[in-house]
Amino acid sequence: MKNLLKDPVPAVSVRPILLVEDSLIDIDFVVQALIDNQVANPLRVCRDGVEALAYVGRRGSPADPELPLLVLLDLNLPLLHGMEVLRQARRHPVWRLIPVLMLSNACEAADVNGAYALGANGYVVKPLSYDAFAVTVGHIKNFWLGVNRMPLAPISSSFSP
Repeated sequence: MKNLLKDPVPAVSVRPILLVEDSLIDIDFVVQALIDNQVANPLRVCRDGVEALAYVGRRGSPADPELPLLVLLDLNLPLLHGMEVLRQARRHPVWRLIPVLMLSNACEAADVNGAYALGANGYVVKPLSYDAFAVTVGHIKNFWLGVNRMPLAPISSSFSP
């Protein structure tokens, strides 16, 4: 796993974004779009499903500064499909709280429905042009890194409103 974006000033605690993607072109698009959209969060990249689950296994504490704020998870990964990565990650209490956006080149109903059934927080069809991709990343930044508020601790399964 590589850190492709520089970490922000050490005085500011900013959790990373985890990108799980095998395509070098798509990784480059994400890196450039994050830079162009002035996203300060460092980016961590896993290139396949097995590497992603190893990352999940090492990051099980809410206090871990490497626990991602957001996961961008490609659907079609080598070694272990994105749906299986999602299924296994959601078994960990801490990872149930982390927003996971599925990324795909296609918008098949079975994939969209399956992703949401397994606990995805969103399903994004990757635009083909960089300009459209950068706009999409801007929307992701504005909502998931701006407007959205995350739970501060694991939610008890006995919670009732």
